This record gives sequence, structure tokens and C-alpha cells, in this order.
Amino acid sequence: MKRAVALAGLAAITAGCGSTGITVDRVSGSVAPTFERMYRWKQQLEGVSTAAPLNTRAKCVKGDASVRDQGAGANWVCTITFLIDGADTPVSFNWNLTVKPDGCWTAEGTPVQLGGQTIRTRAGKTVANPIYAVDGCFPAT
Repeated sequence: MKRAVALAGLAAITAGCGSTGITVDRVSGSVAPTFERMYRWKQQLEGVSTAAPLNTRAKCVKGDASVRDQGAGANWVCTITFLIDGADTPVSFNWNLTVKPDGCWTAEGTPVQLGGQTIRTRAGKTVANPIYAVDGCFPAT
């Protein structure tokens, strides 16, 4: 009986070590469109045209080369690349992500050239910058 309980406990522990729904493709695929929506919202608040395609891409990795690029954790980094004034003006920056086991994430680390914690709207109000800290989710199963 003790052996059966011990084996059941070991199986429960190792079950969490298998495949995870938190993958590079899912994280990158969620971060890029979320950033683009929030950036367009920021532009709208500032009274800037949002018609030009941004062609936003995200390349995400978890930790360093010794860590598999999957699973929840606070060590995800996504390099966001997008176009601000057409094909000749790409902008890149890194967002630091914390990804939870349920597929929800929080990103922060927007560089100064994209605005600080607050921005000034076209009406002159100071508001929170929509891209300074962002939350998003994707299906983790």
C-alpha cells in the first residue's frame, strides 16, 4: 500500500514536468497583436494617425540558452519590432514578461522613445501610457 501511494505521488509530481502549453509560438503570437492594439490606442490618444500598417513582430525567448523556451516564469523577454513611418523606419525594443501557467502574461519595459509611464493626450490631459505595462492572455492548452 505504501509503495502504491509513493508511486502515485511520484506520478503527480512528474506530470507537471511534461509538455506545457506555454510555448515560444504562443507567447510571441499573443504579444505582437496585443502590443499593436495598445500602440494604436496610444497613437489615438495622442491624436496621431493610425492608418499605416505597423507589421508588428515579436520574438520571445525564456531565460538564457540553458533554459527551454517554454513554461511559465518571470524570465521571458520579447523583442518587439514594428514600423512607425513605413518600411524604412523599424523600431525594436524589449519587453520583459512574466507568464503564468494559465497563459496570462504581464509585460513591462517600454523604452523612453515610446513614452514613459504617462503620456499627454491631444486634449492636453496626462494619462497612463497604454504600452508602458500591458497584460494579455492566450490559450495555454
